[in-house]
Amino acid sequence: MSEQLAAAQGVVTIGPASFVVKALPFEEEVSLRALMRAKARDAWGPGSFYAQVMPAAKFARENGEHRDADLMVQAVAPLIAMRAGASEDATDVWRRTPDGVAFEVYHRTRDTHPDCTLQEIRAVVNEVNAGSVFAQVARALDPGK
Repeated sequence: MSEQLAAAQGVVTIGPASFVVKALPFEEEVSLRALMRAKARDAWGPGSFYAQVMPAAKFARENGEHRDADLMVQAVAPLIAMRAGASEDATDVWRRTPDGVAFEVYHRTRDTHPDCTLQEIRAVVNEVNAGSVFAQVARALDPGK
């Protein structure tokens, strides 16, 4: 099974450029996912925990649930203090951004395009094509998608 995963590859086209992306061996897939979680956390920053809880806390306060609102806000403080990693959901959202797509394409093309840099890939991935490129990578790694 892991041999099949490592053998999965396909072509991703970004504008005039084409890249052969490939699945990585299991250990490298795990490392790539960890790197993406760290990048997502850096991108969203520690304030993202507060940003996500504040609408619910505001709603609670507006409905007289001041203690619940305070508990929600207090709950995120340890996450910030411990430098908690981004959630899987936040990582998946970051993966679909131009930075995330370029990062993944770069890591999946290092063997097939050793001279290509992350900056070169990022230069051709943008807000308009990031979703399409993300889908191309998914199809290349799993043609059944």
